[in-house]
Parts: sequence; C-alpha cells; structure tokens
Amino acid sequence: MQSPLDNGDTDSDDTSTASDRRYTLTSREREVFALLSEGLSTREMASNLCISPATVRNHIQNIFSKLKVRNRVAAINRGQKLGLI
Repeated sequence: MQSPLDNGDTDSDDTSTASDRRYTLTSREREVFALLSEGLSTREMASNLCISPATVRNHIQNIFSKLKVRNRVAAINRGQKLGLI
C-alpha cells in the first residue's frame, strides 16, 4: 500500500515538488517506521525484520533525516500528519 506522498500522489494538484519527494521512504524504511510507531525497541525491530540493530539504527536515522526530525516522538507525529503511518 502506497502512502499519498509516494509515486501515486492522490492530491488533485498534479505538481510534485522537491519537498514532497523528501518524505518518500523506502519499503524497508516504511517497515521500520511502522514498528517504530508501535513502540518497539531497536533490538525488537531488528529481531522482527531479521536485520542487525545497527541496520535498524541506520534506517531510523534516514527516516529522521527525510522527515527533518530529531527523535522518535517527533517522527511519529510528523508521520501521522503526513499520512505515512
């Protein structure tokens, strides 16, 4: 399922700006973001996704960078406002 900010923008305005594209998360980042929004720890996310905790941390940092936030709570709030979660 794509979010409105992925390739299939659902707005009536067909103009896609660079600011919209910065919120586009990879499929793995979306998976991590979903688990993050459920309150799972880095270790729990790593176990669920069969990846290392370091890789989870990398994905989380990428999410923070794309959403222009500094912590998990801010990321979840921004994600909810943007319809990403």
